[in-house]
Amino acid sequence: MPNYPSIILMSSVTKLVNEYCIIKTSIKNPVNIFRNITRHVAVTVALMCCVGVAQGRTMWERFVEPEDSTRTKVWWFHGETETTSEGIDADLAAFKDKGVGGVVFYDQVHGKCEGAFDSMSPEWWDMLRHAAVRARDLGLSFEVAASNGYVAGGPWITKEMGMKKTAYVDTIADVGADGVLRVDLSGVPEGFRDVATVMWRDDDASAPLTVLSGTVNVGRDRNDTISFEFPEGFVARGMTYFTGPRGKGSTSSMNIPGQPRERYFAALYQEYPPVGRLEVSDDGINWTQATVMPPIESVIGHKIRTRTVSFPAASGRYGRVVLADGSPGNAGQLRVGDIRLYPYDVIDNVEVMTGLRTEVTYPSVTGADHGAVRHEDVTDVSASLSPEGELSVSVMPGRWRVMRFGYVPTGARTKHGRKNALGYEADVMSAEAAKMQFDNYFKAIADSLSAVGASPSGMCMDSHEAGVQNWTAGFEDVFRSRRGYGLTQWLPVFAGYIVDGRDRSMSVLADFRRTVAETIADNFYGTLTRLCHDYGVTFTSQAMLNIDNDNIRSRGQVDKPQGEFWAYQKDGNYDVLDAASSAHLYGHPIASGEAFTDTPYSATWEELLRIANLAYCRGINEMAVCASSYQPWADRKYDDAASAHPYVFHRFHPRWDSSRTFWDYQARCAGMMREGRPSVDLCVYLGDELPGKTMAYRLPDIPGDYTFDVATSDALLNRFSPSSDGRIDVKGGMSYKALLVEDRAVVSREAEEALRRLEESGVPVIRCRLGDDTGAMLAERGVRPSLAGVAPLQYARRTLPEEGTDVYILYNHSNESVNVTPIAEYSVRSAELWHPVALTRTPLSLPMSITLAPYEAQFLITHRDARQH
Repeated sequence: MPNYPSIILMSSVTKLVNEYCIIKTSIKNPVNIFRNITRHVAVTVALMCCVGVAQGRTMWERFVEPEDSTRTKVWWFHGETETTSEGIDADLAAFKDKGVGGVVFYDQVHGKCEGAFDSMSPEWWDMLRHAAVRARDLGLSFEVAASNGYVAGGPWITKEMGMKKTAYVDTIADVGADGVLRVDLSGVPEGFRDVATVMWRDDDASAPLTVLSGTVNVGRDRNDTISFEFPEGFVARGMTYFTGPRGKGSTSSMNIPGQPRERYFAALYQEYPPVGRLEVSDDGINWTQATVMPPIESVIGHKIRTRTVSFPAASGRYGRVVLADGSPGNAGQLRVGDIRLYPYDVIDNVEVMTGLRTEVTYPSVTGADHGAVRHEDVTDVSASLSPEGELSVSVMPGRWRVMRFGYVPTGARTKHGRKNALGYEADVMSAEAAKMQFDNYFKAIADSLSAVGASPSGMCMDSHEAGVQNWTAGFEDVFRSRRGYGLTQWLPVFAGYIVDGRDRSMSVLADFRRTVAETIADNFYGTLTRLCHDYGVTFTSQAMLNIDNDNIRSRGQVDKPQGEFWAYQKDGNYDVLDAASSAHLYGHPIASGEAFTDTPYSATWEELLRIANLAYCRGINEMAVCASSYQPWADRKYDDAASAHPYVFHRFHPRWDSSRTFWDYQARCAGMMREGRPSVDLCVYLGDELPGKTMAYRLPDIPGDYTFDVATSDALLNRFSPSSDGRIDVKGGMSYKALLVEDRAVVSREAEEALRRLEESGVPVIRCRLGDDTGAMLAERGVRPSLAGVAPLQYARRTLPEEGTDVYILYNHSNESVNVTPIAEYSVRSAELWHPVALTRTPLSLPMSITLAPYEAQFLITHRDARQH
């Protein structure tokens, strides 16, 4: 198999061939074609430099004196203060002096911004050009963020070009003997754009029972009861209500390691109790619980605050909703409102199923299919809708449900940037919006810097935290093209109606969410990557939070998939695993990490490197530190006490003078983690559920001697193939020994077929359940770890098969010394330990015995017969 530099080179050759084909078939603009070829080569050269192609030095020499390309970059935050050439020069000189490799220019602000220039004002441009030229002269890399502030938008993004969500008007119409249905559907939200208007016959249709209109504040540690009575009785099968969000961090990227369990957990996540319950009674004395009312989880960005609950039919003459706030004392006031009951069955938690909210869901009793409609009975009457929203159509007498379906702007806006350049977030399902953002921000900057001979080398996009989006203009055509059927007759599911049975409705909604994720990956990440390549720069990007996106696939589209880890996460997190997995699965040599976010001044360099070692052991091989707040003066520090988030990696840090070892250590580790190609034992299939990312509570309990990546369905369906020796080969050069299907994975029919084909070809496919002994199942299938006997150490492996060399980072993440006796899967001829701080090179006797001090990391270098691969 080729190593990663070879992959990059072949990728570049492919692009050059494609450009040649363009030239051969249509010589319309040979100058532009030549420019594109040149830019593709520039991107290739940049990535080849990152992995140390043709460096001409031994691995030990590169270890002792790391290449500049391996050195950590800092996110250089501007906008909280005035900008001076004096401050720029001092900041960049300090970075260079201590061993920082470059900067990512990022207008991000959390303070009062006193004296700050407007974005793209003449003074701003002068200082930006000065910074880029100075960085070039010092030999520092210079990259630029994708936007002013979080994360991809600005004044040039109109509401029409901004993020969008579905909306509808739903009503009941009675048609008399004249056979004419007339209904006013004009009551749509601002900015509404039509997709289709549909109707279907439902002679039993009835409006929901309103229990509470408006909202109430729920008292802590007491019950607030809303009672109602219907002398002739009622039946309830569904319920909707409003509640403010509870909990924190539910589906953010901060998923932390831990043992598999029944319920979700994550960094800062706190599971809150139900906000209430519905009870029914025939006599007003004896009560039966019909359903509980789960809280809505608190997630970052825009989301809908309505929740739908489906439950088995509950009937009675009396009813009551008992509200109770049993939340922890630090929780804010609980508000509940707009409570309605439905006599027909509904889709449970339809807001999550349609991508209007993202949170963890668990299996539940959801009811039957009473009141379901057949899809063939749903009629498209869009042509009969007037521009004013009046529908008039001839139909059979009876009762009809009518639904006007469309989409509206979410109103999501950028934040934490210079105020004059804030605006709407770009539509993340639109290639046109992606290009508009690129052209108006990054390209404008790159053109200006190119004019002074200081072109940026890359564009970097932070984690996307603007909330949900589940529609874009023309999405109905995209859905039909990708899924092979249209959505029009299935639109009632978006209002919670069951169409052709609950299972079929859920299948359609799964197809819908999958298409949303594919559109984001292709139209947003894919377009920005193409634009960067056309411009000759690399694209580094993080994931999307709280939106139905496949974060493994999306990051796989970019040059440098990036994860993030925060200073408070003393035991690391799995977002870096997701980023490294994206790099491995999609053939990218660099897996980047936003490092040490929200570090306080009190943290020591040694404490931070412990977390960095965890990221290296997950496969990260580039660090970009978050962050350094720009310092405008040479003689005094900017007073960041007024900033919500001081960013401490700057020249006035109280321990800055001692930081050289800190920066050198990272360069040394990143360089070693780029040698050869990655070697990972196992791949864990996460299933089809969205957002596509690692959720620790469902991961198999994998023994510590094994290393693993994670994958979603795109890789399973489009990048995996069985090898002749029972392994999984991945396009781009990666290989795995076995595929584990995680506990409670949602697996589509297509994915099940792909799993079956792998199994029939001899690949170990192991389906894991909570409590399974995964180690025993792997041993039973003959799957051995790359390095046995190293637990409880953490490690990652790089291999140079042509040279018969393997590189392992070994890390003891504990406060006690650990001795291990590693056994490599290949016969070892010789081995050494390389120390990244002491720069010692210690030969090991065979069999190997290694002792690591508390929180110590060393590199194990083993040599074998080059034919053993």
